[in-house]
Amino acid sequence: SQWGFIPDGDAVVFVDNHDTQRAHRAGGSQILTHKDPKLYKMAVAFMLAYPYGYPRIMSSYYFTYSDEGPPQDGNGTIISPSLNSDDTCGNGWVCEHRWRQIYNMVDFRNVVAGERYTHLLSVSGYCILNLLVDWKRKTI
Repeated sequence: SQWGFIPDGDAVVFVDNHDTQRAHRAGGSQILTHKDPKLYKMAVAFMLAYPYGYPRIMSSYYFTYSDEGPPQDGNGTIISPSLNSDDTCGNGWVCEHRWRQIYNMVDFRNVVAGERYTHLLSVSGYCILNLLVDWKRKTI
């Protein structure tokens, strides 16, 4: 590709994963995670808006220390996420995929799949993507 990316069909794209989220890999503490929700949601929104690769959305749990495992009961059995009345997860789970901004962008990506974009503009660290589609008229 023009930017030296691997072919679209071979790429898995993500903002964070189970290693980077805990600063175990390149990027360290500079990796965006659910702990910085505003920037994280914007990064995931761009990933889902840009038509490249197969996006992977992290769905994680809260942790204080990087080597903590998932929420567990007193016997060490993993506790499943619960669903709160506001559609967020409980029992120590974050469930980023359930955040309104993220699931709406998943819908957006599905609706505009196959459409081309006309401009990708990066100015002073900000990125703007203009899709050549009236997606509001498509059915979600």
